[in-house]
Amino acid sequence: RNAFELLASTCHKVKRRFGERVRIVSAGEEWDPAEFNLDGIVENLGLLNTLEDVRSLYTSSDIGVCCMFSKHPSYQPFEYLASGMAVVSNVNPATSWFLRHEENCLLSEALPSVMAEAIGRLITDPELRAKTSSAGAELVATFDWQTEFAGVWRFIVGEDSP
Repeated sequence: RNAFELLASTCHKVKRRFGERVRIVSAGEEWDPAEFNLDGIVENLGLLNTLEDVRSLYTSSDIGVCCMFSKHPSYQPFEYLASGMAVVSNVNPATSWFLRHEENCLLSEALPSVMAEAIGRLITDPELRAKTSSAGAELVATFDWQTEFAGVWRFIVGEDSP
């Protein structure tokens, strides 16, 4: 959905470097990898039908990659971290309140070679992968829906200034 071409090129670079050592999976929409020159690079699971299917995929994965270029954060890095994955995302000042480079994720410039290098670091450095995923899971565990929605409500009714 976000930065498809960037991530497709990144996947080619990761697969070229690591070959069969990595399995690159996409989920969320029906599409044919062969139509985008990704046959043998990306396995698309399509739309996952249940939350259990999503949970199963996330908890069986080591690294989650997503790009966010808007000011609102995607829910995916939250879910990835809550599931115990290490995260790679692009640098975005609007998400720096949450995603902190080499603390709870790796942030990368939005260039395929740079993103592939960040992913490669997590593949080859299990200590870094464990450190960032653990810190991310701890951070996500501090959030709760009631508190977050109360803050949104205060903003909507003008009780908080941005």
